[in-house]
Amino acid sequence: MQKWLLPLGAILLIVPNFLDVDINDQHEPKRAEHFDASLSRLNSIEKLSAYADSIAAFQQINPTDPRYLLLLEKVTAERFYHGFSHYTVKENWSAAIGEKVFGNGLSCIVKPEDIMKKPKGACSQQSIVMMALLRKKHIDYRKVGFPHHFAVGARFKDKWYFADADQEPDIPLAARQRENWKGEADNLKPYYNSNVYPNLDFGFGVRQIVETGSVNEVPARRLSFFHSFTLLCSRFSWCLPLIFMFVYARKKDSKAAIVVPMKQPSAMPQVQHRFYIS
Repeated sequence: MQKWLLPLGAILLIVPNFLDVDINDQHEPKRAEHFDASLSRLNSIEKLSAYADSIAAFQQINPTDPRYLLLLEKVTAERFYHGFSHYTVKENWSAAIGEKVFGNGLSCIVKPEDIMKKPKGACSQQSIVMMALLRKKHIDYRKVGFPHHFAVGARFKDKWYFADADQEPDIPLAARQRENWKGEADNLKPYYNSNVYPNLDFGFGVRQIVETGSVNEVPARRLSFFHSFTLLCSRFSWCLPLIFMFVYARKKDSKAAIVVPMKQPSAMPQVQHRFYIS
């Protein structure tokens, strides 16, 4: 048994570091959208925020202006194309294999900084990036949930505005106010390109009142914790065979320890009995 532990540790240490592949990639086709591959250089929330602020300064848009939300929607839409981004084997092989075996999106990235390392993002992932941008500017936000879609709401001057970086609707600013679309999914559908998105009824529902999350809630906390835990497992799992080797060796040594025999008591001296006849 012991002879297999060292090679196993070497495999767990070396092999994942050379497999920078997404074993859960669905190979979704790139659809008509505003993706700009040159923006892949913006690989952090800080860089994307700075890029948006540079445009805002040029266009004289203040972050307290609801037009700033439209700007964030636009730069996020241009930064990503649609599709789930996952952790590769090299990045987190425990989560990657977990999704391959059990499904349930276990390797779909939910940490904003990790999403920024990828060129694509699903509706939830692009919304998570937008939430991070809004949080950075101290702008109140919340999720806007549909049966099979995910978007964002942001508050400006006590009014909530709708944004969807993933499916890029053409909605005038005033129509984005929740008071105007009344929280009903059907009122948003006319602003989407039905030729590009023919399944709006499936994604948005029919006569559906949208679900809104808590204000400024950090999304997907449980999955984020799972990714942190599996990353720890992925990085240090190679140590386990070495620990087993150490424990096995100690156990073997304890069995082979020399047993010092107990000193045998010396023979009792013989007493000579003499008998005298009087």
